[in-house]
Amino acid sequence: GYMAKPKLSTAVKDLTINQGDDFRFQLKIKNHDNSPVDITGYQYQCKVRRTAEDDEVILAAEVEIIDATGGIVEFHFKDEDTSQIDTDGDTYATTNTYTYDVLQKTPDGEATRLLNGALYVSPGISWH
Repeated sequence: GYMAKPKLSTAVKDLTINQGDDFRFQLKIKNHDNSPVDITGYQYQCKVRRTAEDDEVILAAEVEIIDATGGIVEFHFKDEDTSQIDTDGDTYATTNTYTYDVLQKTPDGEATRLLNGALYVSPGISWH
């Protein structure tokens, strides 16, 4: 039978993480009718750069599919990686701004950007 492809629009969400902290977030991948997409065999990447055009990857998340049939995937920025991010603020309120996106690749190779936005990094004063 003919299956309509789920239409996924790119969501924009800004994230704030603390330098030196573990940071996790989950996405629930859904069809247009709000039913979960079975993401068995799907691949995900989440990378952080200074700007969208920048080649250098500042931070990459570890990805784990938590519930394939429920469409739930988790992204984890590890503390040893977030502690390496450059921040030049003197207070917690002074954040450095980076950009990130989340890419999805289906088993048949179709790539989609699911999510992007600004990533604000608050300096971890105690880690210095």
